[in-house]
Order: sequence, then C-alpha cells, then structure tokens
Amino acid sequence: PKQHKGLEFRKYISIQRGMSEGELLGIAGEPDLKTDQGVAISAPVTVPLDRNLSGPARAGLRMQTYTYLPTPGDPFTTTITLVGGRVSEIDRVRKF
Repeated sequence: PKQHKGLEFRKYISIQRGMSEGELLGIAGEPDLKTDQGVAISAPVTVPLDRNLSGPARAGLRMQTYTYLPTPGDPFTTTITLVGGRVSEIDRVRKF
C-alpha cells in the first residue's frame, strides 16, 4: 500500500479560504485521497439575455475533497473542500 504523507502544521497554516487549487497543491502537494463530490449549484443571479431582457441563471461549480491522512509524526487528518477550484472549507482533526 501507498505510504501516507500527511500535512505538516507549517503547510497547514499557509492554506486559506479562497486560495486556488494550484496554490493549494503548490503548498501542500498531492493529497493522500482525492474525491470528486459532483457539482455545487450556485445561487441564482440575473444575466442579460438580450438588450432589454434579463433572466435567471445558475452556475454549476465542481466540488472536490482533498484529504491528507495522519502519520506518526503528524497525527492529524486534514480535509480541504474545493468548490469551483477554490478552497471553501478546511478541517483538521487529531486522530492518534
């Protein structure tokens, strides 16, 4: 089985909400687990359909979860949720 590399604390505190997926991967590296959660539907907005007509529109944003599993040197499971390629949630839980 593949060895888990986890996410050390120094890298964890560098991650912020709103950060792009590329920035996240540059700081934390590839996750131990990567899950595609499907599509998140954004709140409806009004967009112009033609010069005098506006209508409702919704956008579908890709939702993914990156998980960094615990290691003996760093006993935390870190789960990062990305919506539309941006960090939306960061969760870190002690496991050992």
